[in-house]
Amino acid sequence: MTDFGSVVSVVRQDLLDIRRGRLMQAVLGLYVLFVGILFVGVGLTEGQTVYTAIQLTVLVGLLFVPLVSLLASYLTIAGERDSGTIRFLLGYPLERSDVLLGKYTSRLGLVSAAVGLAFLLAGAVSTQMFDRPRLDAVATFGGLTLLFAGSYVGIGVAVSAASDSRRRAMTNTVVMYSVFTLLWSRVSPITVPQVIGGAADLLLGVQLSGGVWQVFTTLSPAEAYFRSLRLLPGGAFETSESVSTVTVVGVLLTWIVVPPALGYLSFVRAEID
Repeated sequence: MTDFGSVVSVVRQDLLDIRRGRLMQAVLGLYVLFVGILFVGVGLTEGQTVYTAIQLTVLVGLLFVPLVSLLASYLTIAGERDSGTIRFLLGYPLERSDVLLGKYTSRLGLVSAAVGLAFLLAGAVSTQMFDRPRLDAVATFGGLTLLFAGSYVGIGVAVSAASDSRRRAMTNTVVMYSVFTLLWSRVSPITVPQVIGGAADLLLGVQLSGGVWQVFTTLSPAEAYFRSLRLLPGGAFETSESVSTVTVVGVLLTWIVVPPALGYLSFVRAEID
Protein backbone atom coordinates (compact mmCIF):
# COMPACT_ATOMS: atom_id res chain seq x y z
CA MET A 1 0.00 0.00 0.00
CA THR A 2 1.29 3.44 -0.92
CA ASP A 3 2.56 5.53 1.99
CA PHE A 4 2.20 9.20 1.08
CA GLY A 5 4.86 10.17 3.59
CA SER A 6 7.28 7.92 1.72
CA VAL A 7 6.15 9.40 -1.59
CA VAL A 8 6.94 12.89 -0.32
CA SER A 9 10.39 11.70 0.76
CA VAL A 10 11.06 10.36 -2.74
CA VAL A 11 9.85 13.62 -4.28
CA ARG A 12 12.19 15.66 -2.08
CA GLN A 13 15.19 13.45 -2.82
CA ASP A 14 14.50 13.46 -6.56
CA LEU A 15 14.19 17.24 -6.67
CA LEU A 16 17.45 17.49 -4.74
CA ASP A 17 19.16 15.25 -7.29
CA ILE A 18 17.75 17.37 -10.12
CA ARG A 19 18.98 20.52 -8.41
CA ARG A 20 22.49 19.08 -8.33
CA GLY A 21 22.37 18.26 -12.04
CA ARG A 22 22.57 21.08 -14.55
CA LEU A 23 21.41 19.42 -17.77
CA MET A 24 17.72 19.14 -16.93
CA GLN A 25 17.63 22.65 -15.53
CA ALA A 26 19.18 23.88 -18.76
CA VAL A 27 16.65 22.02 -20.93
CA LEU A 28 13.65 23.33 -18.98
CA GLY A 29 15.12 26.83 -18.88
CA LEU A 30 15.58 26.65 -22.63
CA TYR A 31 11.85 26.07 -23.06
CA VAL A 32 10.99 29.10 -20.93
CA LEU A 33 13.47 31.17 -22.94
CA PHE A 34 12.07 29.83 -26.21
CA VAL A 35 8.51 30.93 -25.38
CA GLY A 36 9.69 34.34 -24.19
CA ILE A 37 11.77 34.98 -27.31
CA LEU A 38 8.89 34.03 -29.63
CA PHE A 39 6.44 36.35 -27.90
CA VAL A 40 8.96 39.21 -27.76
CA GLY A 41 9.91 38.69 -31.41
CA VAL A 42 6.31 38.82 -32.57
CA GLY A 43 5.62 41.81 -30.29
CA LEU A 44 8.45 43.73 -31.94
CA THR A 45 7.00 43.04 -35.41
CA GLU A 46 4.62 45.78 -36.50
CA GLY A 47 1.02 44.80 -37.09
CA GLN A 48 1.19 41.37 -35.43
CA THR A 49 -1.11 40.16 -32.66
CA VAL A 50 -0.80 37.83 -29.70
CA TYR A 51 -2.51 35.17 -31.81
CA THR A 52 0.46 35.15 -34.17
CA ALA A 53 2.76 34.49 -31.21
CA ILE A 54 0.52 31.65 -30.06
CA GLN A 55 0.46 30.09 -33.52
CA LEU A 56 4.25 30.21 -33.86
CA THR A 57 4.68 28.76 -30.37
CA VAL A 58 2.36 25.88 -31.28
CA LEU A 59 4.19 25.09 -34.53
CA VAL A 60 7.55 24.80 -32.79
CA GLY A 61 6.17 23.44 -29.53
CA LEU A 62 4.52 20.43 -31.21
CA LEU A 63 8.01 18.98 -31.58
CA PHE A 64 9.84 20.71 -28.73
CA VAL A 65 7.45 20.18 -25.80
CA PRO A 66 7.40 16.36 -26.14
CA LEU A 67 11.19 16.35 -26.37
CA VAL A 68 11.59 18.40 -23.19
CA SER A 69 9.04 16.31 -21.29
CA LEU A 70 10.59 13.00 -22.33
CA LEU A 71 14.11 14.19 -21.49
CA ALA A 72 12.86 15.15 -18.04
CA SER A 73 11.29 11.76 -17.35
CA TYR A 74 12.77 8.87 -19.33
CA LEU A 75 15.46 8.04 -16.74
CA THR A 76 13.30 8.35 -13.61
CA ILE A 77 13.45 4.61 -12.87
CA ALA A 78 15.76 3.24 -15.57
CA GLY A 79 18.58 5.54 -14.48
CA GLU A 80 18.34 4.26 -10.92
CA ARG A 81 18.31 0.64 -12.11
CA ASP A 82 21.22 1.16 -14.46
CA SER A 83 23.40 2.74 -11.75
CA GLY A 84 22.34 0.27 -9.09
CA THR A 85 20.98 2.94 -6.74
CA ILE A 86 17.48 1.45 -7.04
CA ARG A 87 18.59 -1.25 -4.56
CA PHE A 88 19.36 1.41 -1.97
CA LEU A 89 16.00 3.10 -2.57
CA LEU A 90 14.11 -0.14 -2.14
CA GLY A 91 16.29 -0.97 0.86
CA TYR A 92 14.56 1.80 2.77
CA PRO A 93 10.99 1.16 3.94
CA LEU A 94 9.77 2.06 0.44
CA GLU A 95 7.44 0.14 -1.81
CA ARG A 96 7.97 0.23 -5.56
CA SER A 97 4.71 2.16 -5.84
CA ASP A 98 6.18 4.83 -3.52
CA VAL A 99 9.28 5.15 -5.69
CA LEU A 100 7.37 5.34 -8.97
CA LEU A 101 4.70 7.74 -7.71
CA GLY A 102 7.29 9.97 -6.04
CA LYS A 103 9.47 10.10 -9.14
CA TYR A 104 6.47 10.76 -11.38
CA THR A 105 5.19 13.52 -9.10
CA SER A 106 8.55 15.29 -9.01
CA ARG A 107 9.09 15.18 -12.77
CA LEU A 108 5.51 16.18 -13.55
CA GLY A 109 5.78 19.03 -11.06
CA LEU A 110 9.08 20.16 -12.53
CA VAL A 111 7.80 20.23 -16.10
CA SER A 112 4.56 21.89 -14.97
CA ALA A 113 6.57 24.61 -13.21
CA ALA A 114 8.58 25.25 -16.39
CA VAL A 115 5.42 25.47 -18.53
CA GLY A 116 3.74 27.71 -15.97
CA LEU A 117 6.74 30.02 -15.80
CA ALA A 118 6.94 30.15 -19.59
CA PHE A 119 3.34 31.29 -19.91
CA LEU A 120 3.56 33.73 -17.04
CA LEU A 121 6.39 35.28 -19.05
CA ALA A 122 4.25 35.14 -22.20
CA GLY A 123 1.41 36.89 -20.37
CA ALA A 124 3.74 39.61 -19.07
CA VAL A 125 5.20 40.17 -22.55
CA SER A 126 1.71 40.25 -24.08
CA THR A 127 0.57 42.89 -21.60
CA GLN A 128 3.52 45.13 -22.44
CA MET A 129 3.87 44.61 -26.19
CA PHE A 130 0.40 44.01 -27.67
CA ASP A 131 -2.51 46.45 -27.87
CA ARG A 132 -4.86 43.55 -27.14
CA PRO A 133 -2.93 41.12 -24.93
CA ARG A 134 -5.77 38.57 -24.77
CA LEU A 135 -4.59 37.06 -21.51
CA ASP A 136 -7.58 34.69 -21.59
CA ALA A 137 -6.19 33.10 -24.75
CA VAL A 138 -2.65 32.97 -23.32
CA ALA A 139 -3.92 31.34 -20.11
CA THR A 140 -6.00 28.76 -21.98
CA PHE A 141 -3.06 28.04 -24.27
CA GLY A 142 -0.83 27.54 -21.23
CA GLY A 143 -3.32 25.15 -19.63
CA LEU A 144 -3.61 23.01 -22.77
CA THR A 145 0.17 22.99 -23.17
CA LEU A 146 0.45 21.83 -19.57
CA LEU A 147 -1.77 18.84 -20.38
CA PHE A 148 0.29 18.19 -23.52
CA ALA A 149 3.57 18.25 -21.60
CA GLY A 150 2.10 16.09 -18.83
CA SER A 151 1.02 13.43 -21.32
CA TYR A 152 4.62 13.00 -22.44
CA VAL A 153 5.89 12.93 -18.87
CA GLY A 154 3.48 10.04 -18.39
CA ILE A 155 4.93 8.29 -21.44
CA GLY A 156 8.50 8.93 -20.28
CA VAL A 157 7.86 7.55 -16.80
CA ALA A 158 6.13 4.49 -18.25
CA VAL A 159 9.05 3.82 -20.60
CA SER A 160 11.50 4.27 -17.73
CA ALA A 161 9.59 1.93 -15.43
CA ALA A 162 9.55 -0.77 -18.11
CA SER A 163 13.27 -0.42 -19.00
CA ASP A 164 16.17 -1.98 -17.11
CA SER A 165 18.96 0.21 -18.51
CA ARG A 166 19.66 3.69 -19.80
CA ARG A 167 20.25 2.39 -23.31
CA ARG A 168 16.94 0.56 -23.48
CA ALA A 169 15.09 3.52 -22.00
CA MET A 170 16.64 5.84 -24.59
CA THR A 171 15.79 3.48 -27.45
CA ASN A 172 12.20 3.08 -26.29
CA THR A 173 11.86 6.84 -25.80
CA VAL A 174 13.06 7.54 -29.34
CA VAL A 175 10.51 5.03 -30.65
CA MET A 176 7.66 6.58 -28.66
CA TYR A 177 8.63 10.09 -29.75
CA SER A 178 8.86 9.05 -33.39
CA VAL A 179 5.55 7.20 -33.42
CA PHE A 180 3.34 9.52 -31.38
CA THR A 181 4.90 12.90 -32.22
CA LEU A 182 6.20 12.55 -35.77
CA LEU A 183 4.35 9.67 -37.42
CA TRP A 184 0.88 9.86 -35.81
CA SER A 185 0.35 13.60 -36.20
CA ARG A 186 -0.11 15.92 -39.16
CA VAL A 187 3.59 16.76 -39.36
CA SER A 188 4.12 13.48 -41.26
CA PRO A 189 3.06 13.09 -44.92
CA ILE A 190 2.14 9.45 -44.21
CA THR A 191 0.78 8.82 -40.74
CA VAL A 192 0.44 5.74 -38.56
CA PRO A 193 -3.40 5.91 -38.67
CA GLN A 194 -3.28 5.94 -42.49
CA VAL A 195 -1.06 2.85 -42.52
CA ILE A 196 -3.24 1.01 -39.97
CA GLY A 197 -6.42 2.08 -41.74
CA GLY A 198 -5.06 0.92 -45.10
CA ALA A 199 -3.97 -2.42 -43.63
CA ALA A 200 -7.37 -2.94 -41.98
CA ASP A 201 -9.12 -2.25 -45.27
CA LEU A 202 -6.77 -4.45 -47.33
CA LEU A 203 -6.48 -7.42 -44.98
CA LEU A 204 -9.77 -7.41 -43.10
CA GLY A 205 -12.08 -5.44 -45.34
CA VAL A 206 -12.78 -3.05 -42.48
CA GLN A 207 -12.96 0.64 -43.26
CA LEU A 208 -12.39 3.19 -40.52
CA SER A 209 -14.44 6.23 -41.40
CA GLY A 210 -16.59 8.98 -39.96
CA GLY A 211 -16.51 9.54 -36.23
CA VAL A 212 -14.51 6.36 -35.55
CA TRP A 213 -11.74 7.54 -37.88
CA GLN A 214 -11.72 11.02 -36.35
CA VAL A 215 -11.34 9.62 -32.83
CA PHE A 216 -8.71 7.09 -33.92
CA THR A 217 -6.53 9.77 -35.50
CA THR A 218 -6.80 11.81 -32.28
CA LEU A 219 -5.25 9.15 -30.04
CA SER A 220 -1.77 10.67 -30.31
CA PRO A 221 -1.03 13.30 -27.63
CA ALA A 222 0.33 15.65 -30.30
CA GLU A 223 -2.78 15.38 -32.46
CA ALA A 224 -5.12 15.65 -29.47
CA TYR A 225 -3.25 18.78 -28.37
CA PHE A 226 -3.49 20.38 -31.80
CA ARG A 227 -7.22 19.73 -32.02
CA SER A 228 -7.77 20.99 -28.47
CA LEU A 229 -6.49 24.42 -29.51
CA ARG A 230 -9.88 25.33 -30.92
CA LEU A 231 -10.79 25.97 -27.28
CA LEU A 232 -8.68 29.16 -27.40
CA PRO A 233 -10.86 32.29 -27.09
CA GLY A 234 -11.00 34.56 -30.11
CA GLY A 235 -10.48 31.90 -32.76
CA ALA A 236 -6.68 31.78 -32.63
CA PHE A 237 -6.89 28.24 -33.98
CA GLU A 238 -9.76 27.01 -36.09
CA THR A 239 -9.88 23.30 -36.91
CA SER A 240 -12.44 21.51 -39.02
CA GLU A 241 -12.36 18.20 -37.13
CA SER A 242 -15.61 16.99 -35.61
CA VAL A 243 -14.09 15.35 -32.53
CA SER A 244 -15.51 16.89 -29.38
CA THR A 245 -13.38 18.95 -27.03
CA VAL A 246 -14.24 16.49 -24.25
CA THR A 247 -12.66 13.71 -26.32
CA VAL A 248 -9.42 15.54 -27.09
CA VAL A 249 -8.95 16.68 -23.49
CA GLY A 250 -9.83 13.16 -22.34
CA VAL A 251 -7.12 11.72 -24.59
CA LEU A 252 -4.50 14.01 -23.02
CA LEU A 253 -5.64 13.13 -19.49
CA THR A 254 -5.56 9.44 -20.36
CA TRP A 255 -1.92 9.70 -21.44
CA ILE A 256 -1.11 11.37 -18.12
CA VAL A 257 -2.69 8.57 -16.06
CA VAL A 258 -2.70 5.26 -17.96
CA PRO A 259 0.94 4.85 -19.18
CA PRO A 260 2.45 5.33 -15.68
CA ALA A 261 -0.04 2.78 -14.34
CA LEU A 262 1.04 0.29 -17.01
CA GLY A 263 4.67 1.12 -16.30
CA TYR A 264 4.08 0.33 -12.64
CA LEU A 265 2.71 -3.11 -13.53
CA SER A 266 5.95 -3.81 -15.40
CA PHE A 267 8.15 -2.33 -12.66
CA VAL A 268 6.49 -4.25 -9.84
CA ARG A 269 7.19 -7.56 -11.62
CA ALA A 270 10.77 -6.73 -12.57
CA GLU A 271 13.66 -8.52 -10.93
CA ILE A 272 16.08 -5.98 -9.45
CA ASP A 273 19.64 -7.28 -9.61
